[in-house]
Amino acid sequence: MKFTWFITSLLVIGTNQVSAQQDSIINAKVEKEPTYQVFYNDGVTQLENKKYDVALGLFEQAVNMKLDFERGYFLKGVTLYNLNKHKEASESFNQSIKLLPTFDAFYYLAQIQMKDKKWEDALNLLTKSIALKKDYSNAYYSKGVIQFQQKDYESAIKSFDSTILYNSTFGFAYNDRASSNLELGKLDLAIEDYKNAIKINGESAVIHNNLGSAYRKKGRYLDAILCYDKAITLKTDYTLAYNNRGVAKIDKGDFQAAIDDFNKALALDPKYTFAINNRANAKNKLKDYQGAIIDCSKAIEIDPKFGTAFLNRGIAKENMNKLTDACEDWQKALELGVDQAKSFLEYCH
Repeated sequence: MKFTWFITSLLVIGTNQVSAQQDSIINAKVEKEPTYQVFYNDGVTQLENKKYDVALGLFEQAVNMKLDFERGYFLKGVTLYNLNKHKEASESFNQSIKLLPTFDAFYYLAQIQMKDKKWEDALNLLTKSIALKKDYSNAYYSKGVIQFQQKDYESAIKSFDSTILYNSTFGFAYNDRASSNLELGKLDLAIEDYKNAIKINGESAVIHNNLGSAYRKKGRYLDAILCYDKAITLKTDYTLAYNNRGVAKIDKGDFQAAIDDFNKALALDPKYTFAINNRANAKNKLKDYQGAIIDCSKAIEIDPKFGTAFLNRGIAKENMNKLTDACEDWQKALELGVDQAKSFLEYCH
């Protein structure tokens, strides 16, 4: 124990007398050693301030002092998760669950499985989380994200429905439900949900970009371009939006303006193969076949498995009356899974 000592001064009374001593008064103030709760509370403060290394040390002291401290293990896991130490985080979450199964510990374990793309394991954990908290919108949302990745769009929509049921201001649940409907070709539903998402997260460049893609598929190219404009205004280095705006301009027949957008995307990311391939498409439309071949070859050099670039290079070669070379590219595109190549290969027989 630590003590702070306070001692009174000695007083001498009289001049010719034997000195008399006044009794000294000793005050001892006991400073208590910090308890596990103190370490935990300090850890929470550091975690909220994103000082993860400091928070980790405090949570470790808390659980060392109280071995059955479930919340201590849980927040230690959260801290490790934020430090990208996922193996150690899993161990801490599992220790927390051994002491007391909680919806949030299962949820965080699911997030770790999702990062490793272990979709089924993550779904099982999220099911356990929801069983403990029926209205846990985050768990429903994560289920929807997994189902979208698995291309189970109908199930994803149901999960996003539940997310919105329990949290009507969850903007990205509307966005992702819209994307699921977009994949199913339900364009009007997708557009409606993207608009709902924008009402909540109006400063999200991603959502404006996605609405643009829905409009483009609907054939509303001017509306699509306006959405991409907004996305780029919100995020000036948004390569995807420049690329997508370029595609909409191709659809609109404005090929040189499309090339300008693809150039802007490539200035930000010179290895953006989709933009290189799309620029080749625009050049092909302008009858710059040699330029199209150069761009397709560049895309293939970066990504030798980019089947669409082989398809488009074949089209440019055929336009230059190089049918034999074109057929070789179309055959390679088919081998890489581009089914459109089948119709072009009919010209090769």
